[in-house]
Amino acid sequence: MKCPVCGATELTHDTRDLSYAYKGETTVISAVRGDFCRVCSESILDSVESDRVMQHMRTFSKQIDTARSRAWTRGEICLMTDHFIRDDGDHQMVRQTVSVLVDSDPQRGTADAARLEVLGTLLQTYEVRHFPLELPDSVEVIQFHKERNS
Repeated sequence: MKCPVCGATELTHDTRDLSYAYKGETTVISAVRGDFCRVCSESILDSVESDRVMQHMRTFSKQIDTARSRAWTRGEICLMTDHFIRDDGDHQMVRQTVSVLVDSDPQRGTADAARLEVLGTLLQTYEVRHFPLELPDSVEVIQFHKERNS
């Protein structure tokens, strides 16, 4: 059978170790049996093998998310620019950490107060860049007030 993705070559039935990367971390899924394309690296797996590979990927991803979440909560990650909020997952972790810090009401001058200030600034910068607010024009504001006060 030719590769359904690139069509360049016949698939080869083989057992291989596959790499899986998630948020900059990599794991190896050992002894994956299936049909592989030597040109584009596409793999065709039966349902049992596909389920095994997907379970490994989900477990690994969850481990990475849990480890990152714990590191954020414990303050082990030092953030100085919004570059470190790379995706929705990072954004959610920063929001959760800020929420926990706000609820703890840290005293001024403490490490938690400094973290809150840095993370708040980071969060604000990220959100302004990725979720900009569109301000209404003055005509819309006047129409809104007229309708509301009628």
